[in-house]
Amino acid sequence: MDATDRDSLAELAAGAARDLGSVHVLVNTVGVHTNAPLTTASEQLWAWFVEFHLMAAVRVVQAFLPLLRGHGDESHIVLTSSMAGLLALPAKQTGGTDTGVYTTLKHAVLGYGEMLRHELASEGIGVSVLCPGAVATNLVSTSARHRPERFGGPAPDPMAGRELPSDLLLSMMSDEAVGPIVVRGIRANRTYIITHPEMAGMVRARHQQLLEDFAFFSAT
Repeated sequence: MDATDRDSLAELAAGAARDLGSVHVLVNTVGVHTNAPLTTASEQLWAWFVEFHLMAAVRVVQAFLPLLRGHGDESHIVLTSSMAGLLALPAKQTGGTDTGVYTTLKHAVLGYGEMLRHELASEGIGVSVLCPGAVATNLVSTSARHRPERFGGPAPDPMAGRELPSDLLLSMMSDEAVGPIVVRGIRANRTYIITHPEMAGMVRARHQQLLEDFAFFSAT
């Protein structure tokens, strides 16, 4: 399956309808990752991230939405953003990885999910945005290995020979542990599905800064 190709997604949706009869839940986890600071990222790298984070999510929803609407029952969509969709963290807080481009696109996915939730609420289709913290996956390595030629082709593994900081390793969750959290969020129709609630303080600090800036510009 190629999440950047409409025909491939149409075939996948048709297969799901044929094999399952009806589709009630769509979980979208398309994405890529690499070291990508904003000031040095090439236009080609930007295109890769836009295609695999935002546009892939849009295409997957467009391909499966007719199936979610077709049976008349309640349905649910989960879009995968990240804690990087809620926070903008410097490299020193992300294990030394510059996440500028990744953070930008995860913010975009968050906004897409929030608006999609508004648009589909009247149809009985819930939308949640999954915002995971550190999860033990091979996303960086597999992203480099499978980068399409039109976006620069395969690249050396950025994680080769690199050790992650101990505090980041300690906070990592297994991918198997994420599943039950997602199910809980779907059943409760939560707007945001949070895997690392201990990061609430960082989100609170960001919003406090926002409120302080509102107060600053409200002052006469």
